[in-house]
Amino acid sequence: MVSELDSRFTIAEAKVREHASWFDKAFVSYFDSLQATQELPRSFSYPQECLAALRELALAGGKRQRVAFFLEASRLVDGVIPGDAERVALSIELLQAHLLIHDDIIDNSPTRRGVQSTLYRFLTRMGGDHARALGLALLTGDIASSLAMDILTGLPRSEDLVGAQLRAHILTCFGQAADLERDERPRTSDALDEVSDFKATRSSAFAPIELGLLLAGADSNDFGATVLKYSRLFGISGQMRDDYLSLFGTASVTGKSNDADIRDGRLTYVLALTLERADARQRALLEYTLGRQDATSEDIARLREVVTETGAADTIARQSIEYAELAAAEASTWRGRWDDDAVAFFEVVPIWGARRML
Repeated sequence: MVSELDSRFTIAEAKVREHASWFDKAFVSYFDSLQATQELPRSFSYPQECLAALRELALAGGKRQRVAFFLEASRLVDGVIPGDAERVALSIELLQAHLLIHDDIIDNSPTRRGVQSTLYRFLTRMGGDHARALGLALLTGDIASSLAMDILTGLPRSEDLVGAQLRAHILTCFGQAADLERDERPRTSDALDEVSDFKATRSSAFAPIELGLLLAGADSNDFGATVLKYSRLFGISGQMRDDYLSLFGTASVTGKSNDADIRDGRLTYVLALTLERADARQRALLEYTLGRQDATSEDIARLREVVTETGAADTIARQSIEYAELAAAEASTWRGRWDDDAVAFFEVVPIWGARRML
């Protein structure tokens, strides 16, 4: 028998897929139009290649979770998606493309969404000339962020919408800087939560919901605190899930190698907790393997065994679900204030997101 929760999961998943399908068609149309109308230096090929690289990454996939959050948030006020939603959704995913491009530069990641990262695409194109490839990848990311802001101009409340996007962008960049420092030594769980808040929460949850409510005519002074609390809980849950999948997931699911965190020595929720719990033998193996780009598959397999032996993997997976349930509880306080159907989406989607991959 299908439980009520499973039924709600099915509804939420269907909505995410419906929103993603609608958006992907709009994204293709946007890039087709951009290709035809964007002013470019026509005597040179690199500008066109930047645009092509952005298009490839942007259209390569992704769950379009931010789009779903935005569209459902835009329904909270009166149950209807406003007419200008497409342009705001495009802005959200263009800014996300920028963040992914720069994140892959920071991590020196060769793949994203199952295709070459933008940096590695240009490395291939430039025959290994790292300086030129890096320059073009940075410029492609900058083009994406500028387009994200430009597309909002002329909309009702454009100043508020651009302001929300800029705040999310600025705070995410500070979060990226904190993320780089995080790996210098093990951190407390509170410090890891702070990294999650700035690096992930602001752009992945809070900004899309804020943009949806603003577009629907809501006043940020009336909703900011509860939406931020919800977003933080959701963001921590999602980061814990992603950290788990970065070790135990598959590239077909995550779009990235599951040994990158180990080779890069990234002290994620899972690996930081493993170090905290490790005995002398386990710690020696961890310290030997973490951060070694030349670590063998056997080294990495042994490290994963240690993560499992300490119970860190199970703990983080469980905590991811617990934080998702707290986010759902916060969303439930919105009932009676906003559209029940839209509220139901925000109640169930954190738990669905945590459980479907763990």
